[in-house]
Amino acid sequence: MLVLLSRANPRYILRAIPTRLFSTAMARNYADAIDKINGLQTNASILEALRKAGPRMNSQSLPEMCEYVRRIGYEVRTNLFSHLPSAFNALNIIHVTGTKGKGSTCAFAESILRHHHETTGVRTLRTGLFTSPHLVAVRERIRIDGRPVSEEVFARYFFECLDRLEETKEQYFENSKDRVKVSGWE
Repeated sequence: MLVLLSRANPRYILRAIPTRLFSTAMARNYADAIDKINGLQTNASILEALRKAGPRMNSQSLPEMCEYVRRIGYEVRTNLFSHLPSAFNALNIIHVTGTKGKGSTCAFAESILRHHHETTGVRTLRTGLFTSPHLVAVRERIRIDGRPVSEEVFARYFFECLDRLEETKEQYFENSKDRVKVSGWE
C-alpha cells in the first residue's frame, strides 16, 4: 500500500493507493491465488449457462476438460481412448458421481485405502483427494495423503496452471469460435 501524507500535518493521510497498481510482476502467494479464484466465473453462472444451452451442452464437458488438461501441458491420447488423458491412464483413480454424498464417499474411500495399506504394510500408497465445494478454505478440496495441500503448494500450482491457460487462451478461442464455451477462464 502506498500512503501519501500531508506535508502540513504528517498524521493526515491524503490517499492510500494499493501498490499492486504499480507492480510490474503479479504476486504469487496464496492470498493472491484466492483473489484470482474469487474473480473467476462462479459455478452458479456456469450451471445457469448449462441450463440455457440444454442437455447437449453437458455432452461437451469431457472433451472440454481434456482440452484444459492439454492446455496445461498433459498429453492426451489420440487412439481409441482419445477422450481420456494418457497421463491419467497410469493412475488408479476412483471417480465418484451423483447428486448427494460424493464428498463423504470419497473421504471414506481415501481413508480406507490409506488405513489398509498402513496396517498391512503391503506397499507405500500415496492418495490424492479432490472434492468440491469446500467448507472453510479452498485448500480443503485438495488433499495429499489425508492432509490439505499447503498454501505455498496451492499457490504455486494454481499460478502454474493459470499461466499455461492464459498462454494458450488466444489459440484456444481461435480454434473454437463456432463452439459455445462455458468456462471460468473466458
